[in-house]
Amino acid sequence: MPETAGGLLLPHLVAFHMNVPRLERALIRYVRGLHRFELGTRLADDCAVRPVVKPDVIHLFRSAVERVMTGRRQVIVQSEVFWYQYGLTKDRGSVWLLMFFDAFPMLAIVYPPGKAPADLPQSHRGSLVLPCEPDVFATVN
Repeated sequence: MPETAGGLLLPHLVAFHMNVPRLERALIRYVRGLHRFELGTRLADDCAVRPVVKPDVIHLFRSAVERVMTGRRQVIVQSEVFWYQYGLTKDRGSVWLLMFFDAFPMLAIVYPPGKAPADLPQSHRGSLVLPCEPDVFATVN
């Protein structure tokens, strides 16, 4: 078990419990607002959004996300607090990367009407895994 310089033992315990459904709902609201801000149009109600808020899942797809976002404009809202990037897909969807406090990434994939994977619930809540194939990332313009 690790210990501090002062001799305190540091057990491996969870220090923070994520309320994943709440973070997913918040991410969807952020993306809907940013879509309107960036593109000037409201995201259609029948568009599906797959939110990914768990950093370990995003880490699994890090190379694909980096490939898509390389060269994209990074919009810094507040230095070291919040920035985002996005890319549009050929089928009029989009991929969004939001970074909070330069340490907590969130990813959202917006599917146009009728293009969402079958496992994505109608509630737009998404799931904890990212089952999309790399071709979703390959279609980013």
